[in-house]
Amino acid sequence: MAGGPPKKKKNKEEEKTTEESAFLSAKNSQHNTLIPMLDAEYVKIRHPFLHKDFHLKTSSDEFINMFNEFSQKGLGEKLERELVYFAENYDPKWADVLANLKSSIRPAT
Repeated sequence: MAGGPPKKKKNKEEEKTTEESAFLSAKNSQHNTLIPMLDAEYVKIRHPFLHKDFHLKTSSDEFINMFNEFSQKGLGEKLERELVYFAENYDPKWADVLANLKSSIRPAT
């Protein structure tokens, strides 16, 4: 058989479990999910499930939405700790980024 046996398709429940596992792994990881950029204007975010880096403006709706999504999936406390660390060790402007995010967090559904 060319190319091996057919690949088994994952159903929605299995896919969700994989995504949840990825976020749980990121939550427990010692590696940062956020990478600070100059002057707290931009940040790189490593998406734990997609394994893709996003370079976003910290004041953008896209960043706020991704932060909210990650928070709802259990990464909120970790992301906040990372931002506090950035503010204390890199640039105090990161505290303003965190304050802006906290004011726009949507409650988990």
